[in-house]
Amino acid sequence: MSSVFDGAEPDNEFPAFANLPWQTDLTSAVEGAAAGLAADNNLREHLLDWLSRQPRSSMAYILDRSQERPSHYKWCLAGGRDRFYVWLHQYKEPAEYASANRWAASIHNHRYGFASAIISGALHTSWYSAKASDATLQPGSTEVISEGTVYQVLPTTFTQSRQLPTSPLRSSFRVGTSAVRARSLTLLEVVHYRSVHLTKYSPSSSQS
Repeated sequence: MSSVFDGAEPDNEFPAFANLPWQTDLTSAVEGAAAGLAADNNLREHLLDWLSRQPRSSMAYILDRSQERPSHYKWCLAGGRDRFYVWLHQYKEPAEYASANRWAASIHNHRYGFASAIISGALHTSWYSAKASDATLQPGSTEVISEGTVYQVLPTTFTQSRQLPTSPLRSSFRVGTSAVRARSLTLLEVVHYRSVHLTKYSPSSSQS
């Protein structure tokens, strides 16, 4: 059975996403990445198997490029090459996430496009659209994005999210002395490398 992890190397890239038009057609690239994630019916198992087979040098490379944020851990599994990155995001407990992550709790867009698969847990997400005539935001749908779901976000997309109770990933990692809890919201994201759009925050007055 094919997997998005086939042939992937931390110090190189994921072949599954390498031929997408990241530099010429961002929308099509994100759609292609989402289709690839959705086609992998055993994404969680393939992720854990791929990580278990990495040599010490590759794990050291992953750790060297990864980051701990107040709300979550960002594991850089591969990428760069002026095209895309593949990130594994593991979020902290819902209460800690809520207190630290004003970013996701605000109405915001991103500086890049990405496709994301929820490996574990769920998000309660509200979507907004920008009104071109006066730059205000119009509320759209609200939904629970649950485990196993793949979704897409472009720089023109505005969202507001909060974490819901999670299911275990049955894995843990360490950055220095900080352990990632086994029960966490976990996202696998394929992200365009360029930061070409400014992130915007919408004041509550523009939610009409």
